[in-house]
Amino acid sequence: MKKKLSKMFSRTISYLTFAYGVFVCNLCLAGEAKDPLYDSVRPQVEALFGPGSTVAYCIYVAEIILGSVLYIKNKNPLTLVGVPIIVIFTSAMFKYIGG
Repeated sequence: MKKKLSKMFSRTISYLTFAYGVFVCNLCLAGEAKDPLYDSVRPQVEALFGPGSTVAYCIYVAEIILGSVLYIKNKNPLTLVGVPIIVIFTSAMFKYIGG
């Protein structure tokens, strides 16, 4: 019992340390870029990864194909319900990231 608690405690500390590290990196790197190339590269990046871009279109097509394959394999209608939910979530995230 004591060994199990020790393992759970060390795992919890590990997860908290990772979360803290991500938080600190986010604070350090989240500021606006001071790079002179930032203004010239930003429109290209938004065109490639923003909402309505080629990458977003490919992700949508892959989600639809994967949902169809899972439905054919499992015959579970909930997999078809999951496709629009994932597409809506992905489009919202692209708008959030781009804007």
